Amino acid sequence: KIKRSVEGDVERYKARYVAKGFKQIEGVDYEEVFAPTGTQATTRVFIAVAAAEGLVVEHLDVCTAFLNGDLEEIIYVEQPQGFVTGEPGQKCRLFKALYGLRQASRAWHRKLVATLLANGFEVSDADPALFIKHDGLGVVRLLVHVDDLLITSNYDKMLAEAKQQLAMKFELRDLGEVTMYLGIEIVCNKATGEVKISQKRYALD
Repeated sequence: KIKRSVEGDVERYKARYVAKGFKQIEGVDYEEVFAPTGTQATTRVFIAVAAAEGLVVEHLDVCTAFLNGDLEEIIYVEQPQGFVTGEPGQKCRLFKALYGLRQASRAWHRKLVATLLANGFEVSDADPALFIKHDGLGVVRLLVHVDDLLITSNYDKMLAEAKQQLAMKFELRDLGEVTMYLGIEIVCNKATGEVKISQKRYALD
C-alpha cells in the first residue's frame, strides 16, 4: 500500500501479513465483528467546535493498531514465508489479532476503549467513537476512526498527559496539527475561528 503526504507525494510503502478471514466460520472462529468509528458529521463538528474555541486539533496514528487486539477465540494460521520455525506444517496460534481476521477491528477497538476508560475518559452519548475527559482545569476530546485519532484540549498539560498515556500502551505516530484526515483537507484559522474542510483527491497509481 502506498501512503501519501498531505501534498500527495509518496511518503512510504506498507506491507502486511494478513490472515485468511474468508475461511473463518461464524460461531466457531468469531462472534461479534462490529466496531464503531466516528461519523463524518461528528468529525466536522469536532473540528468546527475546536476552531470556534481557538483550539488546535492534533492527529495521532496508532502503528499496526489491529495487532494490539486480544483474541478471545482459538485461531491458528499458517506460518508466513521466510519466518517458518519448528516442524514442517506446524501452525501458529494467535493470541493477538491479525489483519484480515473478521474480529480484528472489534478486538482493537475493545482494547483502545479499555485503555481510554482506565485513564479517565468517558464515551460520549452523541457518538460511541467520541471520548471526553473532564477535570477541574479543562477538557480533552478524542475522536476515533480505527487507528486514526483526533485529539484536542483547552489545557496543554491534560493534552500532553493523554498523549503520554496512549503512548505508554501503543506505538504512536504524532502527526501534529491535523491538515489531512481520511482524505479530507483541513485548514483552520485560529485567529478568526474559521475552518475550511474539503475533499482531497489524488490520481490513482
